Amino acid sequence: MAKAYEVREFLIAQSFSPASLILMDSGNGAYILISIDLPNDKESAELVKRFIEYIDLLFSDVHVQVDRTMFNAARIIRLAGTTKLERLEENLEAVNVELTRDDLR
Repeated sequence: MAKAYEVREFLIAQSFSPASLILMDSGNGAYILISIDLPNDKESAELVKRFIEYIDLLFSDVHVQVDRTMFNAARIIRLAGTTKLERLEENLEAVNVELTRDDLR
């Protein structure tokens, strides 16, 4: 998580809005969701891919690797606060999240 905080602080220093950055712990690592307003097309995917490659170049090391495959808008990640079905029993009620329609926009 320390490296994810470092990346987040770097992005804020580059004028990203803190409100556009959501830092999460996946249990196997961390990820930062960045709210962007781009069309879902080839050019935008290439732009996001190059951005992730740049972040990888700056922050990956022998202990931490940036996932360079996350430029594809079709990639699906779990919603924060939800659990995987294979561990459902042990994680039941670990987090209780209520979302409104506005949260999902």
